[in-house]
Amino acid sequence: MEEKQGRHYSKLAKIKVEEMERGIADDASIVAKAQLEVARVENLAVEIITSMEFLEAAYAAHLEAKEYRVRATMAREQDTINWEKELKEAEKKLERLN
Repeated sequence: MEEKQGRHYSKLAKIKVEEMERGIADDASIVAKAQLEVARVENLAVEIITSMEFLEAAYAAHLEAKEYRVRATMAREQDTINWEKELKEAEKKLERLN
């Protein structure tokens, strides 16, 4: 009877140990999953920051190009005004010579 009871307690102890091991494994799995999720969020944050930096650089380049176009347009308009003045002066001189 004692032997039977001893085996019974031994089986219960093994079952308890297995349950505890599974619990630890489950807890470790949960911790590992949580760490993985945090790593993914951190990776996503890095990707967002990198994308924002890229967009800021692209926008700065866009503004620089726009400023260049405005300056080029203003210079072309000023050249046109100067050429028109020179043309009028040349026409006046030509009229005087005739």
